[in-house]
Amino acid sequence: MPEPHKSKYQHVVLNSSRWETETVVEWLLYYKSIGFDHCYIYCNDDDPYEMYNRIISFIESDNPFVTFHHLPYQGQQDSCWMHFLTHHKHECEWFMFVDGDEFLAIKPKNNIKAFMTEREDKADCIFFNWIWFGPQAFIERPSGSTLTQFVRRENLLERMDPCVKTMTRSSCVDLRFLGYPPDPMLNHRWPAPIQARMRSMNVIGDPMNEYLSEFPRSGEEYLTNINKRQAIFDTAITYHYLFRSREDFIRRVRRGTLGAYYFQPMWGNVAASSDGTLDKFISILNDTEDRFLADYWEDQQGIVRRRAQATTIVQPNGKINLALKSKPHQSSVSSWSKGDIYEDAKGAISGIHTGADGFHTDLEDNPYWQTDLGDNFNITEIRVFNSLKNRPFAARAYPLKIEVSPDADNWETVFTNPTHSPFGGADGHPLIVRVAIDARYIKLSLVSRDFFHLDEVEIY
Repeated sequence: MPEPHKSKYQHVVLNSSRWETETVVEWLLYYKSIGFDHCYIYCNDDDPYEMYNRIISFIESDNPFVTFHHLPYQGQQDSCWMHFLTHHKHECEWFMFVDGDEFLAIKPKNNIKAFMTEREDKADCIFFNWIWFGPQAFIERPSGSTLTQFVRRENLLERMDPCVKTMTRSSCVDLRFLGYPPDPMLNHRWPAPIQARMRSMNVIGDPMNEYLSEFPRSGEEYLTNINKRQAIFDTAITYHYLFRSREDFIRRVRRGTLGAYYFQPMWGNVAASSDGTLDKFISILNDTEDRFLADYWEDQQGIVRRRAQATTIVQPNGKINLALKSKPHQSSVSSWSKGDIYEDAKGAISGIHTGADGFHTDLEDNPYWQTDLGDNFNITEIRVFNSLKNRPFAARAYPLKIEVSPDADNWETVFTNPTHSPFGGADGHPLIVRVAIDARYIKLSLVSRDFFHLDEVEIY
């Protein structure tokens, strides 16, 4: 017997969007982070180049995360959904229609696979409610992250939008019952002939037949129960960042009003009102602080930041560089110095690694650079970045001695370089001396007669 068909993807999300190029990368990374296996992007811009170019690495790879399509006819979202159902439905087990300003929030751990594992044997279609976020105090849409910049939403105690998005088992959608042209609300709920053949529930397990029976009135009636609203919110809900500035109300009209965008002029009317309607509406949307996704996304960015830092040739120490706020001086100045023995010495604690001279003494016996940390600290590491202008100049620093002291009178040597072993600095090869000693004063000197110059000194 032939083996049963196995879908390429388990959970996919698809998006038809217009004018969302600036935010599409965060949207894709977010859905990837919560466990979706693939995304179908239907670009509704007049020209697909800008968006395609922005996400080309998601599209053109050995294992692409994105399948990209372009439909240039403004507002024909239902045609995008039909194209997916006709050409791609068989590639996945479950799919969800989500707009570019919608982010599915799954409480508490934000993982679609864990969420679905508990429900996929009980239902063929799972409904997710909306909650709207406000534009904060932004006049114009800011660049950067949506998730970390927008942390205020409408008050759950006051209302919850009855609109829903669905996660649907693909095998339960029989295209023969969709009709043509399809229902323009296909991305929110299925036509009755298909809905009747599905086991449907919301995120808290309640059946959806009554909720949808006379929608939207029946949905609004269901949501009058505050306990239901709270339970839905605490389980899984779509965070809808509908307006990300005051200008967004007009932007929705400028984006276009054809096809599925036919109702967008209403937002332009809200923006143009002179009776305070816009301010009142924004106040409602900005009512309550909600950092669930902001905190989640900052944690995700932290993970990526740590991965990025792990690639650094010279690993950061991770502690405070005490040298930055210390008071240094040096044994002498030269024609290459920048100021007196105090000013020139500060060049080694600028925090900027150039590979050039941070300070420069004159030619003398045992020239030194010394700094006062202001108090005794447990010193664990000293990093010395050599001047790398050329090989002979770098060699001047090789006969190096490092001493530490609690009082500037009694010194203890913690490092010497009797073999004059080479060391670098900004080239990725600084001298790193690890110690375990209490000290207030740090002195670097040469065990020779020469000029003394270094790029930077770090003390931890």
